Amino acid sequence: MPGEPRATDMRWWARTEDPEWSYRRGDVLVTCRPDAAVRLDERIMPALRPHVDAMVRMEYQFDEQLRRATYAEDLSRRWATILGDHLDADADQEMADAREHLLAAQRDAARWIGELLHHRAPKS
Repeated sequence: MPGEPRATDMRWWARTEDPEWSYRRGDVLVTCRPDAAVRLDERIMPALRPHVDAMVRMEYQFDEQLRRATYAEDLSRRWATILGDHLDADADQEMADAREHLLAAQRDAARWIGELLHHRAPKS
């Protein structure tokens, strides 16, 4: 039947991250993005359940670590602000070195968390 997807189209869709499919129906060009759902046979579900449960646990752990990292980065940023606001020209070198070490660690942590959040952001 005209306009039906062919096996070659299906293979192309499988290789393409964001496929767009077009076909002509009379004088009209129809363009669409395929959206498919698969319903697994009930006999397969028990075999997949441990894998699905593990994926859900890992996703939860990742989200929890992300929340903790974001909180830690926020606290670190607050401390960096406090230290920056209380620069004392008369402070000893040891205190100044400690402050610089903390600020450098905070910048590294902020960069890492920013990259993590960037990779975690949903693709639109």
